[in-house]
Amino acid sequence: MDRDNQKSAVYNWENKIGKQFPDSRVDIGLDGATALIRGICREYGKEMPSIGDGRARRTACYKLREHRIALPRWARTPLVVCHETAHSLCGNKGGWHGPRFTNQVVELWALYCGIPESITRTIGTELRPRKVSF
Repeated sequence: MDRDNQKSAVYNWENKIGKQFPDSRVDIGLDGATALIRGICREYGKEMPSIGDGRARRTACYKLREHRIALPRWARTPLVVCHETAHSLCGNKGGWHGPRFTNQVVELWALYCGIPESITRTIGTELRPRKVSF
């Protein structure tokens, strides 16, 4: 299995994005998250993953083998839903948090959270000690 070399950089980047764009961190509930994922998958012509409520989980995740997204209560925000849906769209090609994933999530955040791509990329490349690769 490939190493996920920029996982921590991506999570730091996402936290910084969320602080700068607080509307992207609003709780949309499980129904809202499901509707968002359905819309994204329809737009990209991809099969919609099953959605779980993330009960007994501390983290949100996309399970490749099950084609399933698990969303604990805290993760039902457009920012996190787009992150997990980007995993679904990419599979594990190019590493879980590699450049293919980061480019996909930037596009989703722009389309579904209203976060300008230029700002997102700038924040990612200015992170220290580790910047995000696109």
